[in-house]
Amino acid sequence: MDLAAILTKVVKVPRKLVAQKNFDKKIKTICATVINKNMEIRKNIDTAERLMEIWNGRSVMSFERPRRIKQIIENSMMTRQPINIVNWICPAGTTLYFSPQGDTYQTYVGVSMEGAFINDHRLYPRLDLEKDLVKSFGKVTSLPKPTYFKIMADDNPLCLSPYGVQLYGKRPTMESIANYAGFVQDQLNILVGQNEIRVSTFSSLLGPKMFRRFVATFKNLSYEDIAPYLPKDVIENELRIAEKHMKVGPEILLKLDGYIKKVLRQYAVEGLYMYKIFGDNLIMAWNESTTRSQTMDSLRKKMGIPTIPKIFVLHRKEKNEIQDNS
Repeated sequence: MDLAAILTKVVKVPRKLVAQKNFDKKIKTICATVINKNMEIRKNIDTAERLMEIWNGRSVMSFERPRRIKQIIENSMMTRQPINIVNWICPAGTTLYFSPQGDTYQTYVGVSMEGAFINDHRLYPRLDLEKDLVKSFGKVTSLPKPTYFKIMADDNPLCLSPYGVQLYGKRPTMESIANYAGFVQDQLNILVGQNEIRVSTFSSLLGPKMFRRFVATFKNLSYEDIAPYLPKDVIENELRIAEKHMKVGPEILLKLDGYIKKVLRQYAVEGLYMYKIFGDNLIMAWNESTTRSQTMDSLRKKMGIPTIPKIFVLHRKEKNEIQDNS
C-alpha cells in the first residue's frame, strides 16, 4: 500500500488533498520534521537522565523535587540557556558576641580573609567535591554549560547582627564583605578553575531596590509566621549545629533561642527571594547540613510557591552515614 492509499484509507485524509501536486513531497517533509523533533526530544531526555545519573551516584540522599530537576535540564537543552545552580557561603565574620542589650552579633570589618576561607567547613574541605560537580557539567557535552553561583550572604549583618553594623557602620561592613567575596572568587579560580564558579554578594544579585525590600520583608516576618512550615525539631537541630561549629558552651546555648529564630526567618525570606530572582528554574547544590534543607522553603510553602529543587553532592558518606553534616 503506497503513501496516498495509507493516508486516504487509514488516516482518512480527503482524496482531493492527497491528489494535490507535490503532496507526497510535502508529507515527507512534515514527517522528517516530526521525526527530527522526536529525536531531539529523546536526546534531551537522555541528556537529562545521564546528568541525573551522575549526580545521583554522588548524592548522599535523595534529591528534592527530582522531576523538576529533570525538567530544568531538558529545558536547558531545548532553549540552549544554561541551568542556574546555586548555593550560599557566609561572609568572613567574628565569633558571636552579646550586645549590652543581650542580643547576639558578629562583626565583619578587619577579619582575616585567609583564615575565614580556610575555616569555612562548607567550602574549603570540600573543594574536591566542588571540582567533581563542575566536572560533571562537561560529561554531558550537549548540555549548555550551567551557571554555578555561590551567593555571599551579605544580608547576615543586617538580619542577624544590627548591633555589629552599628559599631562599624553599614558601608564599611558591606564593603568588607564585598572584598571577601572577591577574595573567594580569586581562590576558587585558582583551586577549582577560572570562572567555573561565580561568587556574588546577595545584595548585588538582587540590586539595591530589591535588597531593601528583602530586608523589610525580613523585619516584618515573625517566627510564628513560618513555624508551622518548619520541622518540629528545628530549634533543637539548630542548637546542635551552633554548639558544634560556634564552639559555644551550654550557658551560651541557652541564650541563642532568639538568634536561631532570626536565622530561620532569614532563611525563609532568602528562599522567597530566590524565587523572585530565578522563578522555579534553579537547582540548589545544598552545602549545609542536610537536616536543614527545608529551612529555606518555609515561607515558600506558606505562600504556595514550589519548594527549591535540591541535590546533595557536596557531602561525604561513609558506612551509610553522612560525614560532614552540620
